[in-house]
Amino acid sequence: MAGWSFLLEKFRRLCAFFSRVFSRATPPTQLEDSAAADSPAPITDTERLSRFVTTRAHVKRDQLDFRAFLPPNNKQEVSIMRTENLNEEQVWRLGDDVVGTPSNRTVYARADFRSLEACACVIGSWRLSVVVDEPPPRHALVRGWPRHADEPDARKNLAQQLRAASTRQVSRLRPQGDESGQRLAANRPPPQRHILTSARLASATDLR
Repeated sequence: MAGWSFLLEKFRRLCAFFSRVFSRATPPTQLEDSAAADSPAPITDTERLSRFVTTRAHVKRDQLDFRAFLPPNNKQEVSIMRTENLNEEQVWRLGDDVVGTPSNRTVYARADFRSLEACACVIGSWRLSVVVDEPPPRHALVRGWPRHADEPDARKNLAQQLRAASTRQVSRLRPQGDESGQRLAANRPPPQRHILTSARLASATDLR
């Protein structure tokens, strides 16, 4: 028993030694950076934000219906995703994985806008703001909406402003008149054909 106790004590001392060595080898700034990595970065004024649309009736031929930007009647916030530094494929995958799949819905379209543009939406004493809301990763909220029961017209106006502030509106649905698009089943993901519905940004490249 004495031999085992001696070996155990040696092992504990060896572990303590290596622990001290590795703690000295790691700079304090690196430890601080690791801790900071667990917290999401603040939303910047120019950061791209995306509102994913899962109601097919909200996708019009020329642009998204303003109702796509409205919060549910019982809420005063709109769910959005932070899509800065993501390419098109990654943006749609994020929408499917975080917005569509968990709620068994299909993502039909999205609107992109900047935080600064969202925060410029104001009517009377009501002004929209954007805040981080994780988890899930990259999730955020547009807040500042009045209660539906109190100010339904103000909510509609703010939603219309947010739609107008969108720098880009993209639909996965084919334009009306395309029979193959009309045959899409509601519970089946639409084809990966991106159609820019924001008239001011439409181009031949975007419509390919």
